[in-house]
Amino acid sequence: MQVTTAAVRLFDGAGYTQDLLAERMTCDAKITHIHAGAKRVQRMVIARSLLSERLTGVPATQGRGGSPGSCPPPVPPLPL
Repeated sequence: MQVTTAAVRLFDGAGYTQDLLAERMTCDAKITHIHAGAKRVQRMVIARSLLSERLTGVPATQGRGGSPGSCPPPVPPLPL
């Protein structure tokens, strides 16, 4: 991402136009950087869940709000 940012700076204001390859490459680099960060957070959440499950002996899907196994029952439709 540092290289693409330097390329945009090299072209000054024209580096932000979509006509140049530098702008497109910078955009791709930023998206890749964001995606890598999201994967890192997801790995941390999974690791924390597995570690907690190992330490407590309680599966991660039982007894915790927001997990797939603890959804409330569906709300019945309103009468017409």
